[in-house]
Amino acid sequence: MKEKIDLLKAIYRPDPNHRGKIRITLDLLSWLWQNRGKFYYFYALGLNKQESRMQDFLYHPEFVKLQKQFDVSYYDPLLEDKFLFDSFLKGLKIPTPPVAGIIENKMILWHGAGEKVPLEAILNRNLDVYCKLVFSWGGKNVFRLQVTNGQLLINGEETTVDDLKLQITGGKYILQETVKQHPELNKLNPWCANTLRVITLSDGIEPGILVAILRVGINKNYVDNASSGNLQSGIGLDNRLAFPGSQWGYPPKYFTHHPDTGVEFKGFEVPYMNEVRQMCIDIHRYLSYFFIISWDIAISEKGPLVIEGNPVPDLMPMQMQSAGFRKMVLEYAERYKKFRASSDPDRKEK
Repeated sequence: MKEKIDLLKAIYRPDPNHRGKIRITLDLLSWLWQNRGKFYYFYALGLNKQESRMQDFLYHPEFVKLQKQFDVSYYDPLLEDKFLFDSFLKGLKIPTPPVAGIIENKMILWHGAGEKVPLEAILNRNLDVYCKLVFSWGGKNVFRLQVTNGQLLINGEETTVDDLKLQITGGKYILQETVKQHPELNKLNPWCANTLRVITLSDGIEPGILVAILRVGINKNYVDNASSGNLQSGIGLDNRLAFPGSQWGYPPKYFTHHPDTGVEFKGFEVPYMNEVRQMCIDIHRYLSYFFIISWDIAISEKGPLVIEGNPVPDLMPMQMQSAGFRKMVLEYAERYKKFRASSDPDRKEK
C-alpha cells in the first residue's frame, strides 16, 4: 500500500511540466478503466505530463486481444526452450554463445557427449558460463558460474558443488558461455554483459523493428535484467541512447548518468546496432508464424550474438522507453491478419 501511495504522490507532484490535478484525475480514471488497473504505467509513461497523449500508447487489453487472435501456442517451445532455440540458431549459422552443457537432477551432460556424469565432474573443466533455467522468464535464477583449476565461483564468490546443488534444485539448466562484450559497452558498465532487448513485428511478409532498448547492470550485478533492479534506456534510429536510464520501482527512478561509472546515458552510441536490427529481422523471417518476438542480444568485440528469443507477454514495459507505438502495432496487426487469412482461407480468427 505504501508503494502505491508513493506512486500517487509522484503522479500529483507539483511540476510546471505536469497537467492540472483535475485533468490528471480524469485521465488517470480513463487509463485505469482502459487498462484494468495498471496505474503504475500512467506515471512510468509520463501520462501526467503536458505533452503526453494516451492514444499513442498500446493498452495492455488491446495487446492481449491481439495475442489471442494471432498466437499459435504449439510454436512457443521453439523460443521458450533455450536448448532447442540454441540448436535452431546453430542450424541457421546465426551467431550465439556456445553451450557448454546441460545440468539436470544433479547430473551434467557436456555438449557433444553422449552420457551424463555426476555434477562433481564440473570441477574437472575450466569454465566461464552463465547458468540459467532452460524454461524461465525475467532472469529467474540466472547466475555466473566459473571454474578455474578446480575452484568454483558463483557470481564471483567461492563456493562448493554442494552449494551449487542447492541452488539448482528443480528444473533443467543450460550452461551458456560468458560473452566478452564490446569495449564500448564496458565503458558504460563492465561488470556484466549489457544486453539489448529488441522487439520485431511481422506482417507475414516482412518483419520490422518495433523498439530496441539497452539493459544496463548497476551495483556490479552479474545480470542486467530490470527485475534485478538494473536500468534500461531506449535506442534511437541514430543508434544512440535516447532516454535516461529507468529503474523499476514505485515510483520508477531515472538516471541521467550510470551510478557506478558516471557515463551519461543520452547520446551514448551502441556499437553494431545496424547489424543487430538486421539480424533480428532476418531470424524473424524464418518464424513468420509469430506476430511478435522479443530478442535478447549481446554485443561482442566481433559483433552481435543472439542470447534468447521469447514470446512477448506485455508491451507496457517497453513503452516506458518510447513515445508510444500503438499505431505501428495496430498497422502491422491489420496486415498480419490479412496475410493469415490469405495463406489459410479456412482458418477462423478467434
